[in-house]
Amino acid sequence: MKVFGWVYVALVCIGVAWALSTAVYAEEVPTWKGFYLQGQAGSSVGSHDLFYGNDFFDFAIDIYSIPLQGDIQAFGVGYLFPLGKSGFYIGPKTMARFGEVSGSQSWSILHNALGARVDVSSQTIYTLGVQVGYAFNSNWLLTVDGGIAAADTTLCGQAHILWVKEQECVEGFAIGPYAGLGVQRSLGHGWALGGEMEFFHFEGAEDFGYNGVLQATINQTSISVTLTKRF
Repeated sequence: MKVFGWVYVALVCIGVAWALSTAVYAEEVPTWKGFYLQGQAGSSVGSHDLFYGNDFFDFAIDIYSIPLQGDIQAFGVGYLFPLGKSGFYIGPKTMARFGEVSGSQSWSILHNALGARVDVSSQTIYTLGVQVGYAFNSNWLLTVDGGIAAADTTLCGQAHILWVKEQECVEGFAIGPYAGLGVQRSLGHGWALGGEMEFFHFEGAEDFGYNGVLQATINQTSISVTLTKRF
């Protein structure tokens, strides 16, 4: 439900931005060219799919698809170059996203005499990519992003038999592609308010030798309100 809440907030903010810019800055014709700073605040949901395989014992199993959820904040910089007078812009963009997006799943049998638990989390995502924009009128900019993302992820697995417990954690960066779609409304004086939806896909594996290989696939979708300042 958090995602739908952020969608509502984004729509309200864009509506307020449209009203303010129409009333106060109607005489100003904005330009989208140049260097900019951007901040984001929103929510992210997704799934962490786990697969275990052991060639030594000729064994493989899909462990579980763990739902992920969390709030995020992001800060970044970029630059847009105009492509003639076509209304299109293109340029580099990099962002750092903070906020824990996490989930967990546990299993138990025989009145919890045997059990297991898996916890997954991602604290930071860094992106480097290209943004293409189209100014379909003097105040609105539609953007499409794409590039490479790196997520700082942690996966912990715990198993117990009666009072005997064993835990193993794997930490590292997962690398994968990302894509985004956004819209910005000019507020005048270089400021713009908007919204953005982004999609992330990561894959990784950890080889434990005779204990097998654990593979993970992470998919995340984030919806954010954006505030941009151009210089």
